[in-house]
Amino acid sequence: MGPVLVNFGILTELDLMTTRWDGIRFVGLFQNDLTILRTTTIAQIEPATFSGYVGLRPLQGWTPAALVGERAVSRAAPVTWTHDGGAAANWICGYYVVDPSGNLVWAERRPGPAQSMIHAGTVYEVIPQVTLSSLFP
Repeated sequence: MGPVLVNFGILTELDLMTTRWDGIRFVGLFQNDLTILRTTTIAQIEPATFSGYVGLRPLQGWTPAALVGERAVSRAAPVTWTHDGGAAANWICGYYVVDPSGNLVWAERRPGPAQSMIHAGTVYEVIPQVTLSSLFP
C-alpha cells in the first residue's frame, strides 16, 4: 500500500500547485463535441472562433484550497468572453487549460448542451476549478 495524503496534505499541496499556476496556465473555449479522456491532446481541441473571441486568457486569483467531501478544491477567478456582433458564430461545448508551452493540462465539458455564441453581447463565463484527492483506507 502507498502513502495516504491526509487532509492537511491535500489542502497544502493544492495550494502550492495553484500558487505556481497563477498567470501561467491559460484557459480557452472549445467548440467541438469532444469526449474528454485522459489521453486527449491539444490536437483534438477545436478552439472557439466566434467574433470577439480573444483566445487564451491567463488563469489568476485562485481561491485557497477547501475540502469538499473527500477532495480539496480550488477555483480560479471567473474568465469571460463576449460576442462582439461580428459574423462569426460558434456553439461552445466547454473549456480547456494549457501550460505555457501549449500542452493540454485539463478540459471540461459544460453541463448540458452547447451554448450559442451567435449574437452581440452574448457572454460565456468559465470558473475553472481543480481538485486533488488522496487514496485512503
